[in-house]
This record gives sequence, C-alpha cells and structure tokens, in this order.
Amino acid sequence: PDSPAEKAGLRRGWSIHTVDDVSVLSMTVESVKNLIRGKPGTSVLLGVIPSDEDAPSAGELSRNADGFIEITVVRAVVEIPQVASETIDASGPDGATQKIGYMRIASFTGNVTAQFEEHLLNLPRENLIVDVRGNGGGLIMSAYDILDRLMPEGLSMFSTKIRGGETSQKADSNGDSPPLFSGNIVVLMD
Repeated sequence: PDSPAEKAGLRRGWSIHTVDDVSVLSMTVESVKNLIRGKPGTSVLLGVIPSDEDAPSAGELSRNADGFIEITVVRAVVEIPQVASETIDASGPDGATQKIGYMRIASFTGNVTAQFEEHLLNLPRENLIVDVRGNGGGLIMSAYDILDRLMPEGLSMFSTKIRGGETSQKADSNGDSPPLFSGNIVVLMD
C-alpha cells in the first residue's frame, strides 16, 4: 500500500515491457529491478500491459505506438513492513469472547524489532499468537531482541550449531529490556 507504483496507478499482475523506452523482455528480473530503481524523487517511465482481469477498466488509458500503457513512477524509499498484526475474537471454553493478539513476522530484517514493539503495544495483553511460518530468516540479533522482550530473565532462548553438531552460540534472556508481554504465547512455525 502507498508504494510509488500504486500511487502512479500500476496494479498487481500488470506486466512491464519497457523501462524508459528500453525493452526488458529478454532481461533478467535483477536487471529490470536495477533499471527501475534509482534516486528517490526521480522518475521512471514504465510501458505496461494490464492483466486480463484489469484490461476492460484499463481500456480508457492511453497507449503508446507499441500498444503499452505508459505510467510514470516517481521513485521513493520503500519501507517493507516485516510485521503485521490483528486482534482475533474467539470463543473461550466458557463461551465468553476472548481477544487474542495475532502477529505475523515475515523476516528478522530491517527495523523488525521496532515494528514488533509497535504492533505488540496495540494488541490484547492476555493471549498472543506469534506466526513465523515461512519466515525468510534474517539477523540473529533481531530474533534475540524480540525474544528478550517476551521472555523472563535467565531462560534459554536459542542455540546455534555448526556442522558436526557442536554448539557454537547459546543465548539466554538477559532482562536488559523490560518484558513487553507476560500473557500466554503460542508460536506457529514450520
């Protein structure tokens, strides 16, 4: 949401055929990304073809001589959220409605710790589901910082092993940061 491409009117599923009038059809994805990326505030002209489902509504958009819709995108720094959350209403054993916090962590990169704290403060304080299924990994220190905010001091949080099974690193919660949550936690992982 609110990405430079969306602001310019580009929609998911549309295919990019030219970047600044250069055909990208035989280029790798990495090469195309390098053409599109640039200094924030500068513009890039994309020649696109809408998806089949968007074709009727895109019919009124003007097309160039090659039949592409031309969209000018103003480049900007794009912050990709690593954390998403919501409050789930669930029926408890007594039939009463319980509020459960649900938080999805996509990866342990960027400012994930700050995002985690921001989302956690807006969730119910009794029950929390943390979903790290499909997590792309990232920095071990980011995972450590998040765990340290959830666990009491002195508990073993994780250990890493090198090939051959030898433990190379072990981390216990140190209590450097005050716990942000003390309710029930369920972690979903694969």
